[in-house]
Amino acid sequence: MRGPLIGLMIAACSLLLPYRSGAEHALWPWHGHHEDTWTSPGKGRTYYESRGEVVWEVPTEEKVIALTFDDGPDPEDTPLILDLLKQYGAKATFFAVGNKIALYPDLLRQEVADGHEIANHTYSHAYIGRNTPIERIRSELKRTEDIIYSTTGRTCHLFRPPGGTIMKGSFTP
Repeated sequence: MRGPLIGLMIAACSLLLPYRSGAEHALWPWHGHHEDTWTSPGKGRTYYESRGEVVWEVPTEEKVIALTFDDGPDPEDTPLILDLLKQYGAKATFFAVGNKIALYPDLLRQEVADGHEIANHTYSHAYIGRNTPIERIRSELKRTEDIIYSTTGRTCHLFRPPGGTIMKGSFTP
């Protein structure tokens, strides 16, 4: 079942589906009706975007789409995804989980060799909630940054929280 689903995603991408206000970008913790789920009191999407701290979309008139894959590298899915991306000449961002990088470093290296972007998805796929200690969040992010760098020689510039949301106060010490 996995193969057809992946093929469908790539086929849809090859059609260059239009996005009304631009290509959705890699960080997307805002789900329309949950804006205050993750923001500080009185600070909404505009506040964080103006500071360059969070990006939801990139305005463009072009017909583009951003392909992203989470939770890998995975020995079953990642090679299939990489083959399909290569077949269609498409690039993607892979939001990698640190403990999976430790298990499958060659898959991460292949993602980089194929010209894809690597991003942080925590070390243990930890969900970040209001009661998550800031020390744990920092450790999850740093451990993943460190293993990405030691495996590929590259630093990553993007982070997507597992589940796609961050609760209010998560990054407040």
